[in-house]
Amino acid sequence: MKNSYYLKSIYLFLFALYGFLTITTVYAETPVSVISPEKSKVSDNLTLSGTLTAEKQAMLSPRVDGLVSSVLVDAGSKVKKGELLLELDPALSKQVLNQAKAATAEAQAARNEAQRLVDEAKGLREKTISPPVKMPADYPI
Repeated sequence: MKNSYYLKSIYLFLFALYGFLTITTVYAETPVSVISPEKSKVSDNLTLSGTLTAEKQAMLSPRVDGLVSSVLVDAGSKVKKGELLLELDPALSKQVLNQAKAATAEAQAARNEAQRLVDEAKGLREKTISPPVKMPADYPI
């Protein structure tokens, strides 16, 4: 039994020696280079890339139609209530204003003509020069 114990001890020793030699052979074949660290300035800045999405969004629409002539704020800028965001080309607004002024003048001229005719009719009626006019029954007076 002692022989068996010695024999097992020798096998164990040889197996351990073989394992050690195998490990040292594998690591010994791996090339290693050693360098000295260099001093350098460490930056506190960290640059990252990504996409931001606003928590709140607002749809904009001008009170009048027109072409945008200039945008006064950048996309994503924080703005305050009442701040001017864009300017519209005034050409279309001027054209609409001129058309409205012309229509107003035309309506005023028609009103003046109607008033002149009413005044003339009243004057003729007072002088009883105008012939009696038979009005339809459904004519609003």
